[in-house]
Amino acid sequence: MAGNIGGKEVNPGGYSATKVLVGGEKCLGIMLEFNIYESMVANVTTADITLADSQNLLSNLPITEGTLVEFEATSIPEAGHPEGGTITQKFEVVKVINRQTVKQDVQVYTLILASNVWSANIKYRMSKSFKQKKYSEIATAVYYQILAKDSGLQGGLEQKGMQFDETDGMYDVVIPNWKPLTILNWLAARSQKKDATNYLFWEDIKQYNFRSVDRLMQKGPVQTYYHQTMNVKGGDQTGYFNAETVNFIDTMDILMYGINGMLGNRLLEVDFTKKLITDFTKDGEEGGCYQKDEPFSYASSFGKTKHADSSGKPLVDGGISEAFEANSKLSVMPKHSWLYNTTEHFEQEKWFRERFSQRAALDYFLVNIWCIGSFQRKVGEKITFMYHSPESGEATPDKKVSGDYLVRAIRRKFDQTKYTMVLELAKDNSL
Repeated sequence: MAGNIGGKEVNPGGYSATKVLVGGEKCLGIMLEFNIYESMVANVTTADITLADSQNLLSNLPITEGTLVEFEATSIPEAGHPEGGTITQKFEVVKVINRQTVKQDVQVYTLILASNVWSANIKYRMSKSFKQKKYSEIATAVYYQILAKDSGLQGGLEQKGMQFDETDGMYDVVIPNWKPLTILNWLAARSQKKDATNYLFWEDIKQYNFRSVDRLMQKGPVQTYYHQTMNVKGGDQTGYFNAETVNFIDTMDILMYGINGMLGNRLLEVDFTKKLITDFTKDGEEGGCYQKDEPFSYASSFGKTKHADSSGKPLVDGGISEAFEANSKLSVMPKHSWLYNTTEHFEQEKWFRERFSQRAALDYFLVNIWCIGSFQRKVGEKITFMYHSPESGEATPDKKVSGDYLVRAIRRKFDQTKYTMVLELAKDNSL
């Protein structure tokens, strides 16, 4: 919806594609659509470009796996976009899909693309030992020694920076000939910091990220989006922060969370090697306390435990344990025994339940909103979403849906006339 800012006419979503190169060939005139995908749960950015090709570039250029694709877009200056700017992205072709001949001399097809970290992950492995290093320091070393060095097939891929949240603890780590993304995901899964138990590694259009979800949740919202007839503020009718369409993806799958122990309020650490069990509870001191390790016994350890499955009893060593009660709230975690006694214990009781519940919370209430594209939005930041209550004719916010959300994923769509975004939002249940 067109409007005005300071008396100037604006066209929300207006942009200019200043560069579309496929293998060095200018393809701006034949581009039908360009999409960029970013996600906190994906290590690399991906993209796709749809072309209406009358020159048979697939054979004559040719376009093959690894062909370099460059894309640059900027907001139209006279549009006055409050979050305008320029993005420059470079990808490599992964495969060709949806190839169709629509006329005798025109074919339409889509190139599936991935950033250069995808190919760098295939080409490189690391074998290296780290002594008394933080996991965040090791992650930084992996980035600068492998990913930042790679120039990509055909060279010239600009390298992004890396933003990381520091971790606690000093560890001795041996990397046994692993690929870079395997290392980074392994480190993220074990990284901890005070009041921060969930680390993820992902790439967005600006940088690589080794960040704590807890830290991201603690930051304030950077923008407010509205679902209403139009976004009216101070007389300016722009629609830049208007959610044109809202799709509720996943809400409250209690069955799934019950199966995965999400309803648990107890943590039993089971050491199958030493046949010991430790029961961690939230009773007593702040941060939890635990009962002393005792010889492992299903009858004594599990017999007094309430289980969610009130209609049956779990099989144990070919038999059935006794005295199970209904209405259980239980989480069970196996404990590993290490070869060397000097190996530092991860102290699962301090972070396991918090990490598990927070990961589930990120999937608990998901919403997709379609809105005008912004060059400033990025994955991992928090926004406020005000959802218009359907039963009210006035601008009354829905109490359950409205609130703060974490931007979990972004699809940036550039067609021949407009730049729009689909934001995948996870409800902030930490408030």
